[in-house]
Amino acid sequence: MNQVSARDMDDIKSAQEQVRKFAEAQRDSMLDIAVEALPGVILGHR
Repeated sequence: MNQVSARDMDDIKSAQEQVRKFAEAQRDSMLDIAVEALPGVILGHR
C-alpha cells in the first residue's frame, strides 16, 4: 500500500464504496427462500 499513490488510493476507496452500496441494495432487494431439495436437505439464502 505504501507504493500506491494517494490519488490511486482515493480511486480504490471510491470504487469500494460504490461496489459496497450496490451490493447492499442488491442484498436488500432479495427475498429469503428455503427449499427442501431432498427430505431433510434445506437449501436457500437470507
